[in-house]
Amino acid sequence: MVGRSLNSEGKTTYVKPQTKTADSASSDPLQFEEGKRNVDAYFTAQSSGWNEIYQKEDVFSVIYQDRRSIALRYFRELSLPQDARILDIGCGAGMTSVDMARCGYTVEAVDSVQAMIDLTRQNALKFGVEEQIHAGVMDVFDLQFPDQTFDLVVALGVVPWLADSTRALKEISRILAPGGYVLISADNYWRLVHLLDPFESPPLTGLKERIKLILGRARSRELSSMPRWKRHTVDEFDALLEAACLVKLKHQVIGFGPFAFRRIPLFPGAFGVRLHRFLQTGADRGIPILRSTGSLYLVLGQKK
Repeated sequence: MVGRSLNSEGKTTYVKPQTKTADSASSDPLQFEEGKRNVDAYFTAQSSGWNEIYQKEDVFSVIYQDRRSIALRYFRELSLPQDARILDIGCGAGMTSVDMARCGYTVEAVDSVQAMIDLTRQNALKFGVEEQIHAGVMDVFDLQFPDQTFDLVVALGVVPWLADSTRALKEISRILAPGGYVLISADNYWRLVHLLDPFESPPLTGLKERIKLILGRARSRELSSMPRWKRHTVDEFDALLEAACLVKLKHQVIGFGPFAFRRIPLFPGAFGVRLHRFLQTGADRGIPILRSTGSLYLVLGQKK
């Protein structure tokens, strides 16, 4: 089973996900560090693509644009005071940080990849908010801020790449002030794009991997150097938040597409975007099945 991402030319490519949602690398320090290095190398190589995703019109890009729009709507609805302390973890190209800064806020923007920090600074300068965005390289597992520093922490698209989600969420909770908010997303395990494809259906993933191992076609050396992204069920992710003393206030599933059969796109171009919009409207209205099978799971939470 594969996940779609961007390559250095801004085109979609495929990354193999882990078949389990548990933090399998967290108990092995060497594997933990290797996993972080692989993810950093991967995003360094494709950093320019993430600078372009908010301008493209394909369904993959539109879904990420929708996630950003909904997250910003949640942010604005909080009506935080102008002196609120805000941290954007995994800031990527910095566009969410820029949006918050353009609302008059000062934002600390951090990422584990220097190339992303460079893009954030460039975009801050481009939009005239360079004085309001303080960007620097930092590890989500070791955030260099005192306890209870921030009123809002944003972490969009971070959780799927973490070797230890529990540890990272506890670190986020540590730097949040009591009553502070978190805007965070996870990749949904039960996503419609995979449920409708028998070759990508989640229940078959473990079986497929075992068969590959038995037949000696696992190519373990190659796969060990590939970054693995993780998906969580809604209930699993809610439980992780609860364990970190973060209470869910709002949530939404986002993203229906791109649909494919054995990696062959079924609804390319504008039709795929229209199909996503149609299904997203159904999900927003609470239609059964659709309301829980979007590709992304966005949560606004609050520290107890």
